[in-house]
Amino acid sequence: MSKNAFKSLGAVLAGLVAIITPLQRLIWGGEKGSPAYYRGTFTDDGVTVSGEWVYPGGGGYRSTMTKIKQAGRPDSGKHG
Repeated sequence: MSKNAFKSLGAVLAGLVAIITPLQRLIWGGEKGSPAYYRGTFTDDGVTVSGEWVYPGGGGYRSTMTKIKQAGRPDSGKHG
C-alpha cells in the first residue's frame, strides 16, 4: 500500500482496533479508548516503529519493529 493509504486507516482485527498515521500507530485491546493499548512512533523514513503496550494496573512491553523487504517485491513506500 502507498503511504497515502495510511493517512487515517482504521481496522478491527481479532478484537483489536488500530489507527495508523504517517507518524504513529495506535492499537487498543477491545475497543477504541480501551485502557490496554499500544502506542508507537515511526522513524522519519517509515521503516521502523518503536513503542510500548500499556496495561491497566501497570506493566507492559516495549517493542521496536522494522519493516522487512520481501525479495521480488518493490518497496511500496512509508508504512506499506
